[in-house]
Amino acid sequence: MKKIITLILIVILIINLSFAQNTQTPTQKNIVKKPVTIFTLHVLTFNNLVKSNLEKDLKGLDDSFKMSIPIYHPAIGLNLSFYTKLSQKGNPYPSMINRILKNLVFALNSSELPDKTNINIILYTEDEKNIYDSKTLFITFTLSSLKEFAKAKDINKFGSQMLVFLETEKLEYKNGVFSSKNYDFEWILKI
Repeated sequence: MKKIITLILIVILIINLSFAQNTQTPTQKNIVKKPVTIFTLHVLTFNNLVKSNLEKDLKGLDDSFKMSIPIYHPAIGLNLSFYTKLSQKGNPYPSMINRILKNLVFALNSSELPDKTNINIILYTEDEKNIYDSKTLFITFTLSSLKEFAKAKDINKFGSQMLVFLETEKLEYKNGVFSSKNYDFEWILKI
């Protein structure tokens, strides 16, 4: 899973770089070109994530739980991907999603990332009985909405600012509950 995500990011980067080279406009000779920083490493953010109890807490729930290395890019945001075999009918356990978010609130709230940073969480659950029933959950929100939640503790407002997809279906959100029309899945947001 890590390799696939890394490969996708590299392909996107190569496409962006090749497109950028083809669309450059001629510049005057006396202008000095500045060096470009493609990846910015926010060491404090990664240290906070590693030092948080996230992996330890989730290992107690599911010993197959794995967290890949956080990847940050100024254009894409912070990408956090997780893998687990813990699933119910192929769908991720809502309690696991809540525990991931609960552990991330403090670590990300104290990070040095810009407030407009998108936080992208990918949770892949593998169904041991039927690999074709495995599901991927995508969660996206801004760091500013998470910081706002850390102050005000308004879970309903935080939930309404999230974009959540189960596979390709955008989940409906109402009064603290994410639900699906196509899957037997309901997630009550509790952080």
